[in-house]
Amino acid sequence: MNRKRFVIIATLLFFIIGVSLTVFAEEPTDNKIPERPDPKDVIHLKLISHSVYFPQEIKQKYSGQDFLIVLRFQVSAYGYVKDVNVYVSSGYSDLDDTLVESAKNFIFTPTYIKNKPVDSVCRVPIKGTVPAPDIDKGQ
Repeated sequence: MNRKRFVIIATLLFFIIGVSLTVFAEEPTDNKIPERPDPKDVIHLKLISHSVYFPQEIKQKYSGQDFLIVLRFQVSAYGYVKDVNVYVSSGYSDLDDTLVESAKNFIFTPTYIKNKPVDSVCRVPIKGTVPAPDIDKGQ
């Protein structure tokens, strides 16, 4: 029951996050300051594929522990994660590392500016509860 509740809460949270991400266009490589695009020419990215994997050791150590972490993503023009790091820690470094590893496999719809996909940066809060350890059914 606890696992089902976690999956439902995580799915709802990710849906809400996907709708409300703050996105910034990729930083320019030259020293020129780019023109700010007209908002009507921008389509923001959305988180479309996500799953968090908790290793057995993390489940045993933090079972039932609530957490909130904010991750900073660099997303390619194709929607894949180029880089992810901790923006605001959960307070548990090994749990943070686990969430960062899972987040590397998230997939986004890309940001478009004037109908052209561009690299972008966003911050995503992830809130949840660490599930209980798996029960070994062989015993």
